Amino acid sequence: MALVTLQTIFQDAFPAYEQTHLLPMHVRRAARAIMQCRTAALGGHVQACPDGHMARIWYNSCRHRACPQCAYLQTERWLARQQARLLACDHYHVIFTLPHDLNPLWLANVSVMTTLLFQAVRDTLGSLLADPKYLGAQPGIIAALHTWSQTVTVQVMKTGLTPQIAPSDRLREAETVQRHPAEPLRRPL
Repeated sequence: MALVTLQTIFQDAFPAYEQTHLLPMHVRRAARAIMQCRTAALGGHVQACPDGHMARIWYNSCRHRACPQCAYLQTERWLARQQARLLACDHYHVIFTLPHDLNPLWLANVSVMTTLLFQAVRDTLGSLLADPKYLGAQPGIIAALHTWSQTVTVQVMKTGLTPQIAPSDRLREAETVQRHPAEPLRRPL
């Protein structure tokens, strides 16, 4: 039995799916990259023994970020860079989801809607966390945009991390409050 991969599923089903569904160009490009990755369609090279005992064809990778065959290392490197940027403290995990009723608008205006979503998240977190009741500071935010759910339906959401620390004077003030030494300083939203 042949190994079932995302590539074989796309090769078998995507052409028919593409004919019956309105898809943005970036989705079509990602699907094509996944279907053609490490196949003759992208070219390749031959690795051969100088004595002619053995030869093997190595096909080129698509290097698309959505491709599970070749994006793993890129993803791991990206994660390492992001982890290096994080402060050594607890963080809030925040999720902003676009209402499903706006999905057609999203699909028709991906660039504009992405910009608006990022601005709305930045402004909302900036206003909320500037309030002394929560953080009392301008937050740092690392965020990622997700546009597809696990069932490959449109689900637009932005997830992010923001530190749970306050400016140094507020932190010193908070440390004077009697609390158990093992209890972290938390300011839940």
